[in-house]
Amino acid sequence: MQQDPNRHGAAVIRYQGKRGVVWRIKYRDATGQQVMETVGAERDGVTEKKAEAELRERLVRVERKGYRRPQRLTFAIYAETWLEEAGRRRGWKPGSVKTYSNVVGHLKDELGPMTLGSVRPRDVADYTRQALDRFAPKTVQLHLNVLFDIFKSAKAEELIESNPAEGAERPKVRRKRWRILQPAEVARVLKAFEDEQARTMFLLLMLTGIRRFELRVLRWRDVSLVENVLRVVESKSEEGERAIALSPILADALADRYRRTAYKGDGDLVFCHPERVGQGSARSGSPTSSGRR
Repeated sequence: MQQDPNRHGAAVIRYQGKRGVVWRIKYRDATGQQVMETVGAERDGVTEKKAEAELRERLVRVERKGYRRPQRLTFAIYAETWLEEAGRRRGWKPGSVKTYSNVVGHLKDELGPMTLGSVRPRDVADYTRQALDRFAPKTVQLHLNVLFDIFKSAKAEELIESNPAEGAERPKVRRKRWRILQPAEVARVLKAFEDEQARTMFLLLMLTGIRRFELRVLRWRDVSLVENVLRVVESKSEEGERAIALSPILADALADRYRRTAYKGDGDLVFCHPERVGQGSARSGSPTSSGRR
């Protein structure tokens, strides 16, 4: 142990554990409370010089910034805070909130009890390996992106010194090769549909190029059969909000859909369960007609 008597007990401590040498630093914060921190193990490349540099940095922060020993902050606690603040700051839509909440839930299951500053790159690598046994590579990539963002925010707030997810290896995602239907094939598929709603949904996807999410949340107030225009107002980004001209065949199909459905209110979903309006509708569920479209 090397100690500087002019620093009120500040020291670099070499600890020999079962898994090898670990370097720690000891000092007093601005309140006089003694702090003991683990810098890292020699097996991870931490040396005595690195530990000394960390100690000098802490002492400078104590003297110039009034640094105080941080309260115990677990990954689970900070991740929940990040989820709430990021969602509010970025204006996430309900679908995005649900997606990120699920991801944070999985991250908390594995990393939750750990203190925020104790998570190391090897912990992220372990999580990646375990996640690949349960999820597709694309999903694991999303988990790592969220994890990186959480630690990026924590670093910006000076809660941690480095982002352990910064150098994480991303699993390779195979590129999907889509086969585009030929016009003759589209016609055959349309004839094969026996369900009117499914047929109209397929036609809408083919002729407008809207996303499945946008189709699921499409409401009658977004469809004008007078102007033959469909407006996408619920998208995952502002760039996704747009107006699309309806071709005659699609306008006829939507008009037929409007005549058939029992739910014609402006806030009702265009495509919903035949016996109920569906989750997210502005109406209570009783079939009514607005009398106009």
